Amino acid sequence: YLRHAGSDPPWVRVDARSADPADRGRAILADAIADNGDPTTNLVRYADATLVADAADDVVDGVATVRYALVVDLARAAVLEPDPALRAQLEQQVRGGFTRITSTLWVDAANRPVGAHTRQELPGVGTLTLTSEYRDWGRPVQIAAPPSGQIR
Repeated sequence: YLRHAGSDPPWVRVDARSADPADRGRAILADAIADNGDPTTNLVRYADATLVADAADDVVDGVATVRYALVVDLARAAVLEPDPALRAQLEQQVRGGFTRITSTLWVDAANRPVGAHTRQELPGVGTLTLTSEYRDWGRPVQIAAPPSGQIR
């Protein structure tokens, strides 16, 4: 499911098997968002295309952290990507005007993410804002689907 702020109902069901181009586009977006649930994904995947633009000590909810400002150059990532399918996806994003992933990442003394924030302008789509908070490392979680009346 994707939450679409400002729409009623606010949740959209995503089906990667759908033949509808809009559904397939949402599925690609959902996959990208899920990949970024771990804020270190792009750092690992695109290490040679990532610039650490800034690093500074910070405190998040009483936890000492280092705040990193990161920029992933998607054109460079596409050139370096060995997987043809991922390379094609990156090249398509770059042709569409989506050339960078800019984010902020907060990491604690144990090298665990504490928080992440990404705000991107997606040409033809709008603004994607992804804010994540990480806590309770090692504890089980339960994620409930949105109520059926809030899904379109």
